[in-house]
Amino acid sequence: MQIQTMDSRTNVCPAVNNQQFPSGATAQAELIRSTDWSSLAVGPTEQWPQSLQALVSYSLASNDPVNIIWGPECTQIYNDAYEAICGDKHPGALGMDFRACWASGWSVIGPAFEQALAGETSELENQRLFLLRQGRLEETFFNLSFSPVHDEGGKVTGVVQRATETTRAVIGERRTRALGDLTKALAQAESTDDVFRLSVDTLARYDADLPFVVLYHQDSEQTVYRLAGSAGVEPGLCVSPPQLSTDEPGIWPIATLLEQAQRQAVSDLRALLDGVACGPYEEAPDHAFAIPIMRAGDSAPAALLMAGACPRLPLDDAYAEFYDLVVSALSAALTRIFQIEVMRTQALLQAQIAAERDRNALLQSQAEFAALFEQASAGIAETGCDGRLLRVNNQFCKILGRSREALIGQLAMDFVHPEDREENSRRLQELMSSVQAFDIYNRYQRPDGSGVWVSKTVTPIRVRGRSGVERILAVVIDATERNQAEAQLEAASRNKDEFLAMLAHELRYPLAPIKAAARAIGLANLDEATLNRTSAVISRQVRHMTALVDDLLDVSRVSRGIVTISRSPQDIANILANAIEQVQPLFDARQHRLITDIDPDSGWVLGDEKRLIQIHTNLLSNAAKYTPEQGTIVLRTGVDEDVIRISIEDNGIGIEKALQAGMFELFAQAKRTPDRSQGGLGLGLALVKNLAELHDGSVACVSKGIGQGSTFTVTLPRLAQSTEESGHSKPDPETAGSNRALRILLVDDNVDAIDMLSLLLKTIGHEVTMQYTSKAALEAAKEQFPDVAILDIGLPDMDGNALARRLRAQPETRHLILIALTGYGQAEDRKKAIEAGFDHYLTKPVDFDELRGLLKTIASALRL
Repeated sequence: MQIQTMDSRTNVCPAVNNQQFPSGATAQAELIRSTDWSSLAVGPTEQWPQSLQALVSYSLASNDPVNIIWGPECTQIYNDAYEAICGDKHPGALGMDFRACWASGWSVIGPAFEQALAGETSELENQRLFLLRQGRLEETFFNLSFSPVHDEGGKVTGVVQRATETTRAVIGERRTRALGDLTKALAQAESTDDVFRLSVDTLARYDADLPFVVLYHQDSEQTVYRLAGSAGVEPGLCVSPPQLSTDEPGIWPIATLLEQAQRQAVSDLRALLDGVACGPYEEAPDHAFAIPIMRAGDSAPAALLMAGACPRLPLDDAYAEFYDLVVSALSAALTRIFQIEVMRTQALLQAQIAAERDRNALLQSQAEFAALFEQASAGIAETGCDGRLLRVNNQFCKILGRSREALIGQLAMDFVHPEDREENSRRLQELMSSVQAFDIYNRYQRPDGSGVWVSKTVTPIRVRGRSGVERILAVVIDATERNQAEAQLEAASRNKDEFLAMLAHELRYPLAPIKAAARAIGLANLDEATLNRTSAVISRQVRHMTALVDDLLDVSRVSRGIVTISRSPQDIANILANAIEQVQPLFDARQHRLITDIDPDSGWVLGDEKRLIQIHTNLLSNAAKYTPEQGTIVLRTGVDEDVIRISIEDNGIGIEKALQAGMFELFAQAKRTPDRSQGGLGLGLALVKNLAELHDGSVACVSKGIGQGSTFTVTLPRLAQSTEESGHSKPDPETAGSNRALRILLVDDNVDAIDMLSLLLKTIGHEVTMQYTSKAALEAAKEQFPDVAILDIGLPDMDGNALARRLRAQPETRHLILIALTGYGQAEDRKKAIEAGFDHYLTKPVDFDELRGLLKTIASALRL
């Protein structure tokens, strides 16, 4: 259906100056005000329908990307958050025909948009789009929704498009699948050639992340790497010659890889890939990774991986980590194959021993065995039936950290770790009776008492023609590095899976009420109360999702060291007062009791006010979330000569001893209840730790155990010079508000709000009287003669405007300075307040710095 336009004679707002609509100081609001809309079908802003003006104002106030598509010309008007989706099309996309702007993706977006034009809401989940961002076409994924906007007659006048970017989650899941498929494929490998063939075949299916893959295998001389396989393009088009000497100069940094044994980025690929299309995007990558593949127990790389980086994806830490995990899987597979080859060597040794009856064969066999025995990269030891060592090779000595002389003739069991001897002895007894080899994974003990994990195959040796065991041969591989690598890989994979599941839950949880609320808003004839409740639901859930995303971005920036902090003298008492104000609603909701023991002379620190407040807000929020309702939290400060200590003690659920050491690592979190009522992503304490360290401080956690509460202590360097020397002074009755303390009458029926504002005003030195009704305020004003009265407008018994007129009518309070503090911020509301007698007008939530500056000006004027 076609979009119907509203009758401009009956449904337009009164004429509004184009410089005044839309209001607000955002960049997009300014761009909309400065655009000449008269040349477009939508017309000048003063002729826009009320519904369009309301939608534009709503979108500009939203932190989520919103695009309004209006009229038959499909004119798009979007908010600041939508700029990131427009990419390089902004700002030209503003006012552009939506169909022309998104023509390249219309085959995907078009049907959903047409469905909305037909009057039905449509949604697209994890839709792939290629967006031009910073001059580069980038692969992105979005959840998109298109909701019709109806006029009073039920005709569709426009479409509201909302978007949520899911690129990181979709690509992360794709890479997880690639690693899973690679691990399954490599489990089937029985040789080194199998490892390379299976890995190349598997990774070729994920050319969206791996445009090409090239593997080189080291030859026996360890000087030349030979091509093992390639994917994504035809062999020879994007690789070096079949043989690549370590001394040969070229695009791949072979010498650096062998010397440093760590990942190298390769950026000069143009000459190598000229005219070659790689992967699904038909464009050669600009970058690649060259990574050595280490086999457990080896000091030199066993192979090299050369892998291209997709030109449509950012070359970030997550991309590099994906390649490292691919290499870890290859390393584990090559180590396993090496163990198989060792077993084959062992079989050869047995065959040689069996030929002892023939003297010539025996001599030849002994010579070959001796050479193989000494040159083997695995440790080999031979014992008699009494368990004493008869022969050991150099590698076995190296693994045990002992000389050959110190081992020969000694009981092999004496060198097994004490905790593993019982199992080792039992398996040897079974070998003697069954004459069957066995594998065991245990530890040897080195001279310094440390243990070394080994993978050991123990085989009985029998002389042909005789029964029973004559000697025992053990082939030993140092498994310490493999054990650590496997544990790290498993932990990384587990943490990643848990975090992705947690992130998906936390982001999806608020989508249900948002979706329902958005659908409700799209319905016609909603009464004002229902609309207000629906809008409140959306606002709360959007704030929740924004907080989650902000936490992710914040901890990412801080942990990567790209966040800098401003440094200026900060009063720690003021920092804590601000932190308390931010968490007070959470404390009230859970009915907690907050006890403060804050020394007003705690002192000053040099740091960033916002980040210092963030540290203590996070810790206070954690204490509230992990303390059952009606709990007690104690906030206190302690001062030494050089440091200030801020401790937050709760009587909550406590922390297990085993978890305390890792509480400040990324994604660490106390054990959750089944309903996940605490929420969050486990990022808060990691962020606290990083921010404290940026301030040259630290944070520590102490808990006696489950159910016994926790204490978190932040230690910060105390500012050496006095506050006067640093250009700051402590607030006191003589200096607060500039010249003197003000007597302030504070009137509000919201007990929490008035209590917190009173606390802040007292902190900066003012005298505050609180009243919760207009009647009580009138009596207090006549008796106490305040300098300033800060009045809420929405009072229950007599509204703030009426109260202001009464105060102006009383001789005792006629000259009282009146400040309105209200949630109503429209121009008409401000006009009514000024007419009622208010001197100043502030909107909630109040900017405390603005209020403090206003009081400072008032104090100066009163002094004159």
